[in-house]
Amino acid sequence: MDFGVKKMYIGGRLCESVAGTQKEIISPATGECIAKLCVASKEDTELALQEAQKGFEYWSKLSLSERNEWIAKLRNAVIAHKDELHYAVMYEMGKTWESADEDIDMIVDALEYYPNEMLRMRSQVLPDLQGSHTNILVHEPRGVV
Repeated sequence: MDFGVKKMYIGGRLCESVAGTQKEIISPATGECIAKLCVASKEDTELALQEAQKGFEYWSKLSLSERNEWIAKLRNAVIAHKDELHYAVMYEMGKTWESADEDIDMIVDALEYYPNEMLRMRSQVLPDLQGSHTNILVHEPRGVV
């Protein structure tokens, strides 16, 4: 099985590293090279952080429903490529089909659970033991970490 060269995803596009460095990915099950992975240089990392900040600025302005639409698209893409992801996990990690299935299902479940949690946890009124204040807990994006 050959998964080819796996590029980095920076600024909304797939790209190779500035230095052109790649690492062979060896399957523990077969000992064979199953893919090559682009390795980020310092310059790639700095660019990725700059692009992530731009992405945060865009993402934080989206409404909750728009964010959930994007996450639903990602979830649907994972489901559409489930077999490919199974093989990638099996060959890279040396896992069984069943174990890889659990990993993929956890991703799909998380991409459904957390958007629903964002809706549920939009804001909460916290109890004030003295009854003299209204305490509201608000969740909002904080930035690139």
